[in-house]
Amino acid sequence: MTKGSATDSLVKCIISGDNDETDVSTFKDEKRPLFRSGAVDIFVLSVPGPLGQLNYVRIWHDNSGKGTFGSWYLKYITISDVQTGEKFKFIAEKWFAVESNDGQVDRLLPVAGKEQLEEFGHLFQNKAQRDLKDGHLWFSVFSRPPKSRFTRLQRSTCCLSLLMTTMLVSAMWYGQVPETTSRSQAGLKFGPFSITSQEIGVGLMSNLIIFPINLLIVMIFRKTRSRYKKTSPIMEAIRTNREKRQNEEDSKNYKKDVPGDDSDVSWDSSWSDSEVPNINQRAAKKRQNGIKKASELRPDSAASFTVSLEDDDDPRLKTATSRLESAMSNGDVGQRFVPKKKKAKKMPFSLPWWFVIIAWILAILTVPTSMFFILLYGIQFGDLLCQKWLSSLFISFLFDVLITQPLKVFLLAVFFSCVCKNTDIEDDDADFDQEEVNLNEDEEWMHQDGVYVLRSQRSGYKPPPTAELNAARETRFKEMKMFEILRDLGIYIFFLWIVWVVSYSQRDPNSYEQQASFQAHFLAPGDWYLDFEGLYRLERVWNWTQNVLPGALVTTNWYNGSPPVDERGFLGDRTNRRLGPAWMRQVRVIPDSCTVSPYMLQLTQECADSALSNEETRNFSSGWSLTGVDVNQRTEYNYRPGVTMKSLPYWGRLDRYPGGGYYVFFEETVNDVTNQMKELERNRWIDKYTRAVFIEFSTYNAYVNLYTVCTILFEFPSSGGIWKYARFDPITLNEPADFASLKIICQIIYAIFVLIFIIKEIAGMVQKKKAYFRDIWNWNELAIIGFSLAAISMYFTRMVLVNDIMATFAETKGKSYITLQYINYVDEILGYMLGFTCFLATLKMIRLLRFNRRMSLLGQTLASCGKDLFAFTVMFGFVFVAFTMMFQLLLGTNMVEYSTLLRSAESSFSMILNKFKSTQCLRKFRSRRNRNLKRNFCRSALITSPRPSTT
Repeated sequence: MTKGSATDSLVKCIISGDNDETDVSTFKDEKRPLFRSGAVDIFVLSVPGPLGQLNYVRIWHDNSGKGTFGSWYLKYITISDVQTGEKFKFIAEKWFAVESNDGQVDRLLPVAGKEQLEEFGHLFQNKAQRDLKDGHLWFSVFSRPPKSRFTRLQRSTCCLSLLMTTMLVSAMWYGQVPETTSRSQAGLKFGPFSITSQEIGVGLMSNLIIFPINLLIVMIFRKTRSRYKKTSPIMEAIRTNREKRQNEEDSKNYKKDVPGDDSDVSWDSSWSDSEVPNINQRAAKKRQNGIKKASELRPDSAASFTVSLEDDDDPRLKTATSRLESAMSNGDVGQRFVPKKKKAKKMPFSLPWWFVIIAWILAILTVPTSMFFILLYGIQFGDLLCQKWLSSLFISFLFDVLITQPLKVFLLAVFFSCVCKNTDIEDDDADFDQEEVNLNEDEEWMHQDGVYVLRSQRSGYKPPPTAELNAARETRFKEMKMFEILRDLGIYIFFLWIVWVVSYSQRDPNSYEQQASFQAHFLAPGDWYLDFEGLYRLERVWNWTQNVLPGALVTTNWYNGSPPVDERGFLGDRTNRRLGPAWMRQVRVIPDSCTVSPYMLQLTQECADSALSNEETRNFSSGWSLTGVDVNQRTEYNYRPGVTMKSLPYWGRLDRYPGGGYYVFFEETVNDVTNQMKELERNRWIDKYTRAVFIEFSTYNAYVNLYTVCTILFEFPSSGGIWKYARFDPITLNEPADFASLKIICQIIYAIFVLIFIIKEIAGMVQKKKAYFRDIWNWNELAIIGFSLAAISMYFTRMVLVNDIMATFAETKGKSYITLQYINYVDEILGYMLGFTCFLATLKMIRLLRFNRRMSLLGQTLASCGKDLFAFTVMFGFVFVAFTMMFQLLLGTNMVEYSTLLRSAESSFSMILNKFKSTQCLRKFRSRRNRNLKRNFCRSALITSPRPSTT
């Protein structure tokens, strides 16, 4: 089936053979539309004489259809001679459309030879298309061929039988397969359905078991012939035409035999019933006389040339006689046609009519029997086993619809195309259930011996004028362009909505409140002594870990002093549940990891460098001593690599730190945590070789269905001081019950859209080749596809990690070491990918709105001034870089905003927006010697930053 192949144009054709050709035949039907997409239209065409061996068919249309219905795609034409049974095939496989490559609506199709008919491409395509409509059990309910014996009721019954037997076999399997709850059976879960190796195996085995039973019922229905012969459509057409012609002749004869003027003919009620047949008998006698006169023209002819005449003195008889005599004298008489016997069709294998009763009995017995045993099994199953059973049934159904039936169609098409090479692919078994085409006693076939006058070339061939076709071609191209834009706009708006739904479903609106709650509990904002932002010395850091951290990390006693018995594992807010224990991790450096300047060796002889390249990995005893090391007693002094702890490297504000380190796992009560911190302080667990201290844990809030990955970092640079950093990342890992089905459907549609875009862009690359990469919007499309594929891969990676962690949490009941760092990184990358996808997809709307006049004007304006904008950008870039370097060199030692080149660029850009700390900047130049520098700095600030507007 070719998209847009239907037409409303008026189709005409001329059939040409060795002996003659037909007049222009117009195909139309007032009762139904013709030439629909994927349809097979059958017509009965009568000709005045035999055409002989057919040579070609000229077929065209007048392009009168509107829009897409003006075009037409023709696959092939099959012409069957009713008298001889011969078939002639004309393969087209071309468009009759002004917008096609050659723009032709008129084509000459030669008769196909044996090699052309046996080509693999032709046979496979037509056989596969036919079997997909008729052989696919589920699809054929809607696309059943009209002439098939296998009715829709029988097909629907077979589908019901297949479904019931599949449910029964799946239930029988689950009655024998033991339930497993191990982690190896963990799979994907979509609402009530779960997909594991067990469900897939049961679904496939059930499908294979019931396939032979269902195939038997289908084959009996399909191969059972009808009890009574049906009337052939050709015979119906002959009878209708015969009755119409007979009525016309009888009406004329009746007018001749009734006395009086023809215009005054009326029916007399006094006539007897026997008088009307007498009139008809007289008309029949006159016809016999006309036939006799025509046959006497050639007494040596083996058969008579039948011409239906009305009267002996009819001038038309004289004209026909004179023309025939003239043709005989000049030799312009057709050949004598040797009688051809009609080819007897080979009767295919079929079953007697009463076999359909057996098929109905088998189908009817399987349905209630299966339902009875399904009810018995369903009573025994629990909720979990029922969900698995339904999952297997769903998999078995999809396997049959998408794999078993299409694979059967594909293999049969390949077999018949490569091995059998049967060219009669359009033959139906139902053709043998129809009565043969027979003639009356006074009729004979044209292909018997007879004399026929050869006629000259027909003059009715009038294709559409070339000028009209060219005008229609231009109009059609404009329509196609507009329809393409509107279609792309509508589809893309829907895709954009899907992207927005998928993107925003990954972010919960309660995330900000969750983060603000953690900041209030752990950072103690507003407290003049315990505020997290005021921890600039090590003593204040230890004070914070002993006074703020325990009460926020562990649940405290109730207001009446009762212990929180039922809230073990919760944070101090009694809302967030910890996933496993919380821990503190230290990253240290190796002593003497750097070289001391030779001029300072008399003052100091040791130094330590960066933690990433000089990480300490040895085990120590209390106080970081290398004597008396016992790895089983003091775990906080034993090194644990990042691979073992499933911890990734972390990029802080000053350095990049590895995933390993020295771990301290917090206790479960406030007093124990406080004492633990005091002991670490006494033993100087943080010393001059410490470069970073991490406090890490993960929580789950059931009220808002949010997981939170918490990271509190203290950096101790080699230059001294403390840099603090706290990050609380709320993430959504489990789909909430509300609108879960909608989100899953949108995600599936999103993946389908990405697949369609990939196919479309690959086709564009193949068609346009290098020119494809010159269009910037194609790069935008490739970027959308790339970010979408990355987002899909991150989504499934996160799903696998979440399933693994949840299984571990369920097995250990939340007591084992669990880290969500991997999941947090994957979720962060997923957020970036979806963000870029949303940005680029929304940006593409500019291109889709290019038909708008203002949008087109904007594009033309940017295109015309592109060179000037580029020159200004280059000039602005040099000036901006110059100021950025100057500010970093002058203020880098005094202000954190200009401490690095990147921060200096960010601050300079803020200065352009008139958003910078001008008072703090000018305060750095109060000394007398920097007065000129201060003046120049102010001038440069005024130049680079715009003045605020006044109204």
